[in-house]
Amino acid sequence: MTTTNLKIKKAHDLVTARYSFSLIEIRLFTLIVSMIKDQDEDFEAYKIPIKQVIDTFWITNKNIYAEISDLTTSMLKKIITIPIMEDGKKKEIKTAIVSSFKYNVDGRGVLEVTFQPILKPYLLSLKNKFLLYDIKNILKINSAHSIRIYEFLKSYEGIGKRAVGVEELKDMLCVSDKYRKYANFKSRILLKAQAELKKHTDIQFEFDELSFGRRVENIIFYIHSNNRKQVIEATPTESFDSEWPQRQQMILSFGISLTVLQSQILSQYDVGYIEQTLDYCLKYFKHTAVKHKSGFFLKALK
Repeated sequence: MTTTNLKIKKAHDLVTARYSFSLIEIRLFTLIVSMIKDQDEDFEAYKIPIKQVIDTFWITNKNIYAEISDLTTSMLKKIITIPIMEDGKKKEIKTAIVSSFKYNVDGRGVLEVTFQPILKPYLLSLKNKFLLYDIKNILKINSAHSIRIYEFLKSYEGIGKRAVGVEELKDMLCVSDKYRKYANFKSRILLKAQAELKKHTDIQFEFDELSFGRRVENIIFYIHSNNRKQVIEATPTESFDSEWPQRQQMILSFGISLTVLQSQILSQYDVGYIEQTLDYCLKYFKHTAVKHKSGFFLKALK
């Protein structure tokens, strides 16, 4: 097997690994992985400014240390299981993802994280080959399962199609015990992911179900590029204005002109995301003095 094919295989192995993260944990994990540089040949202690963690995950608790402490402790306990083929035999690698966190107890400065060494070839391959997307694609998704499906399908975007067994997919998402009936799995996982990816990310998908008798055994995903501009433009400005004119006025009160609101905000972001960002900024402004609210709001959107 060539070096390139080996890297692709390792990346796919990690994409289909089994692990169960909460929404905030999988967002933080993806944020950390996105910091791995393409030229990295070894792991280092990756550093994330605490302020970036607070802004990214909208942490509003005044006791930031407690929030960071709970999050990092929880992640250190999470196990990942990677299915592999070695010497013609099916095997599994089971390990924690993160080996350590280091941060200041006053909740300031940076959060330093190191990965388990055994994951080095998998994470480097994953980053170099498949995690080539803007992380903001997943920050608007409200389901950890939808994020996993996004990253799974994103890795096959170039092919445009991927068949997977229903039980294999359930196993990957760690929901085999929760959704024994396919109808429940379809409505609560698949259809929800389909809607969230179409609304918030750069890809969308359709799927066919392959049945054996009455039982759905396999799913074929058809992966398409999602023209975000078209999706956003499908929500007219008039609808935004009529549904919450007061919120529009709040945005304008930050010092943002109507031209910028229409050309740089409404034309690039969906209404739900704008509303979430506005709520975050309003909460932030209550306890923090911000001189240039317009710049802060635009940066928060990005």
